[in-house]
Amino acid sequence: MTDADSTAVSTPTAAWQVGFFADDDGLKAAARACRTAGWQVDAVTPWPVHGLDPILGLERSWIGRPVLGVILLGLLAAMGGLHFLGVVDWPLNVSGKPYFAWPLFVVPVLETALLIGAIVNFNLALHTSRLLPNPLVEIVSARCTDDRHALVVLGADPAAVRAKLIELGASEVGPLVLTSALSIAHGETAHV
Repeated sequence: MTDADSTAVSTPTAAWQVGFFADDDGLKAAARACRTAGWQVDAVTPWPVHGLDPILGLERSWIGRPVLGVILLGLLAAMGGLHFLGVVDWPLNVSGKPYFAWPLFVVPVLETALLIGAIVNFNLALHTSRLLPNPLVEIVSARCTDDRHALVVLGADPAAVRAKLIELGASEVGPLVLTSALSIAHGETAHV
């Protein structure tokens, strides 16, 4: 056995550690400190925590651009459809107004475009975030959907990660343990 082999065997293996926090500010401070230490960090929160995405190193979502394009196409399609109805297909002279009086069509056009945009946004967000129901994925703790924030940290030395999380004010610290054999068999241990 060479020296390189002996050091590889003696170093502890990387493992996911979980620290639970009661408030948003404690979670953000801990995430910032763990990222500064060079560890991989993820968070599970019961509600959106503003300002957490840049701390975790997450980029801005790309979903807004295609949704804006679909909304603009919806505006054009709705305006074109109403123009066709009011001028070409069924022109009605109502009180001497022009056949295509655009102020009458502002609300239906906007509502149609926003409805199409909302449907596309929902479907893209659901597909991108993989939030479809999956019985193979477990959450870190049942209370993470209620009132606790979980910071999940991957570091080379689990003992150092646990000590840092306790120092940062975590109310409870431990390894990430998933009980389902199916989730472990399918490699779901890295995703929370």
